[in-house]
Amino acid sequence: MKQTQTFFAVIILCSLLLFSNISAISPEFAKKNNLKTVNYYGIPKNIASVGSDKCYEFLGPKLKETDDFLINPTNSFGLTNAQIEKMTKDAMNTWELYNKNIFGTLTVDPTATIDTSGDKSFIYFNKDSKLPDFIPAETTAYFLEDELIGSNIELNAKHFVFGDYTQNQEITDYQGILTHELGHDLGLGDVYSFSNFTKCQGNTMGSANGYEGAYDLRTLEFGDKFGVFILYSNLAKYAKYKDYFMIKQIKYYK
Repeated sequence: MKQTQTFFAVIILCSLLLFSNISAISPEFAKKNNLKTVNYYGIPKNIASVGSDKCYEFLGPKLKETDDFLINPTNSFGLTNAQIEKMTKDAMNTWELYNKNIFGTLTVDPTATIDTSGDKSFIYFNKDSKLPDFIPAETTAYFLEDELIGSNIELNAKHFVFGDYTQNQEITDYQGILTHELGHDLGLGDVYSFSNFTKCQGNTMGSANGYEGAYDLRTLEFGDKFGVFILYSNLAKYAKYKDYFMIKQIKYYK
C-alpha cells in the first residue's frame, strides 16, 4: 500500500499512435522502443485529489482501456498457483461489481519477470523487496498523457507472510491486500494519509488494522464504490496540486 515514500511513475510517450494499445510498460519494453528515462522532481498536472472528506482520492485519470494482467505466483508461503489465480480473480471481480470490464485477461506464469511483462500490468512476490517492513505492497502506476495505462504491483515477501486469512488468521491476507492495490491500478488513491483518517478507516482504500484489517479490505465500502463510480462515469474533476507531500520523485519516459 502507498505511504508517504511511495513513488509514482508517469509515462510520457512521443508517439501516441505507436503505443495506442499498451497497458503498462516493462523496462525491457521501454528499452526495445528506445524510451529514455528522465528524472523530474515536481508535480504532474494530471495528479489530482477530490475532497479528502469524501473517503475517496484519485491518482489521476481512469484506465485508458481494459487492463490485462500477468502474475508470477512463485512464493515461499505454500500458496498454489490455483489459489493465487482464484484470489486474484476474486479481487478483480470485487471492483467489477461496481464498474464492469475494468480488468481484462489474467495470465499466470511462474517464469514471468517484470522484464517479460511486455504491455501487461504485472503482479509479483518479491522476497528481496526493498519496501519497509510496515508496507505489505506497493503499486507503481503508469500514465500516458491524460490516461492511466496500467501498473506493476510488488508484494513485500521479505517482511510479510501472505496467504488466505480464512484458512490461517496469522498471515497477511493476499486477496485483501491485492484488492487495495487494484484500487490504485484502476486510478484510486489512498485516503488514510489525510485528515479523514478515522472516518475512512474502514474503506478498502483506507487503512488496515493488522491481519484482520487486511482481510477486511476484500470488501468495498461507500467511499470505494462512490470513487470508482465517479472516476469511470467521467464526472471526475482534476486539479493541479501546489504541494503534495506523497510525491517525491516522478519517473518519465520519452
